[in-house]
Amino acid sequence: MYDHLRYDVAGGVATITIDRPDRLNALAPHSLAEMADAIERADRARDVGVIVITGGGTKAFCAGGDLGEVADEDVDDSDHSTLGRAEVLRWVSAFRNATKPTIAKVRGYCIGLGNELNLLCDLTIAGESAQFGQAGPRVGSVPMVGGTQLLPLVCGFKRAKEILFLCRRYSGQAAVDMGLANIVVPDDRLDAEVAQWASDLLDKSPQSLRMAKTSLSYLFDIGFTRDVWAHRIDIAHAIDVQPDHDATHDGRILADIIAEWAVTHGEPFTLVLSGPAGGTFVQGDGGEEVHSSVVDFVRTLSERAAGSGVLRHTLPL
Repeated sequence: MYDHLRYDVAGGVATITIDRPDRLNALAPHSLAEMADAIERADRARDVGVIVITGGGTKAFCAGGDLGEVADEDVDDSDHSTLGRAEVLRWVSAFRNATKPTIAKVRGYCIGLGNELNLLCDLTIAGESAQFGQAGPRVGSVPMVGGTQLLPLVCGFKRAKEILFLCRRYSGQAAVDMGLANIVVPDDRLDAEVAQWASDLLDKSPQSLRMAKTSLSYLFDIGFTRDVWAHRIDIAHAIDVQPDHDATHDGRILADIIAEWAVTHGEPFTLVLSGPAGGTFVQGDGGEEVHSSVVDFVRTLSERAAGSGVLRHTLPL
């Protein structure tokens, strides 16, 4: 089903494996789109209670973004995501909206976008071969797909700045000490340790886990949506309807972006909602339906979500 991933389900656990060991499991735009789909698929599945993310082979969990593949594509790199705005936003939203616990199983390199993937997971179990870190300033990028928002929450501001500015690599034990991972074990025990944690999670109330995740995600949601707006990500572009997916973006993230803009500017604004045939869900001024308040917008978002084919999640009212 996937070109860059393997998707397996056994014993209530969905395992999503980045299957690009020849590229150290680097993530290309297509990889992000596939992973978002796999996360959403696992979250919908009644026979899945825990989602595990890992990398194929023994050398890397994920060594970052595949800049070589991006160079071959017509991708706008005018802001942070040289990997493509739509793919990145959908990828982050898939993790944010997953109601089931996600575990990063880390062997080898966990660098750059790989570490941001690690940060997006709820729990991290590392093998002794694991190496964590960021590489943004070294390659002329900035890790704003969770890095600049989540690292301060996880490690504190001083440590986050060290990690982001200096691009050093950290062992599995160092990652545990600073909060990037929960536990480090010998590589030959990694699979068994992850299986035990997954089993422990499957014993817990899924409703309680879902509510806890939603509450714990609040600070990240605020930071991420502010950065999305500050860096002028084109919302209409980001939620273009993809023909091979039932849904392409998260209504909660979108509503938060709009609400943040309204609070910041302190003035009325207009939005136009268009259906799937128009190619985008939100456009500029003018058009068929105009709403002049956040309340009207979110209400319409909720009412249309079920049958629109555009949105899977909406902000509860």
